Amino acid sequence: MRELSPASLRSELSRIFRVTPRNVDVSDQDEMENRNWDAIVSCEFSQGSGDIPWRLGIYATEEVEAPPTEEDLAAEIARSLHVSVLFPGTIALPSVWHATRSDGETGFVRIAEPEHEDEVLRVTRAEKILPELPNAPSGMLPEVIKELQIPTPVSDSILRPDLTGDRRYVYELLVNWERLTVRMSSGWPPSQWYPPEMFADDLRARDELAEMVKRLEASEQDIVRDLLTSLDTAYRESSVEDGGRSLGEALGAAEANIPLEPAWYWLRRPVDIPWEPHTGS
Repeated sequence: MRELSPASLRSELSRIFRVTPRNVDVSDQDEMENRNWDAIVSCEFSQGSGDIPWRLGIYATEEVEAPPTEEDLAAEIARSLHVSVLFPGTIALPSVWHATRSDGETGFVRIAEPEHEDEVLRVTRAEKILPELPNAPSGMLPEVIKELQIPTPVSDSILRPDLTGDRRYVYELLVNWERLTVRMSSGWPPSQWYPPEMFADDLRARDELAEMVKRLEASEQDIVRDLLTSLDTAYRESSVEDGGRSLGEALGAAEANIPLEPAWYWLRRPVDIPWEPHTGS
């Protein structure tokens, strides 16, 4: 296990937060007597286990001007100390953390917390290969996609407190379609990847939306169809016709789930195909 150098960490935190070293305290979390309680930047460290040998908790008081974001702080520590840094980030999944390598590459990792005393922390999947963990399984993490909050202003224009039943379901289907168009036009956040199975699910939801609209009152149908026209245009702008070949090939044995008489959007693929192989390097 690599040793942690409090002196090196103090020096780097001083540089990153743009404060003098005497205003930075780096202490073991159990140390109470010899801390610098007047420091405006504090770092508590503790020994971890398994794939995560050290845990850091870094805090800054309001006296620190323009402190770095969590992402920037992790990137700076990774670069300057030549280590990979894992941090929670904004994804609301306890088992998924962000990882930043010393070369600046970032990705998500899935962590298995120990359930018994004789177990240790393990990285069970990593989007990017981590030099410290060359044997950790690499691959994409589908669960982070749906957790990413994507604004849907077009769909939200019909959102009301009394939206229930079929109306509410139509709204939810509109939101799903709008989120897909946003993903397509913005490079497939958060990992520039989208599995073909999810894409096919989105197209099936679009099929269902076309049927659900028919259940609304005539005036409501007109409103929803106007919104749908706008979202369909966005879909067309981020896709090209290919007869459904790319999605069909990606689904392989699951191709039977494609409708026998598919709607026009089934016959188009994204301009940037998001299910192309990722090496994890």
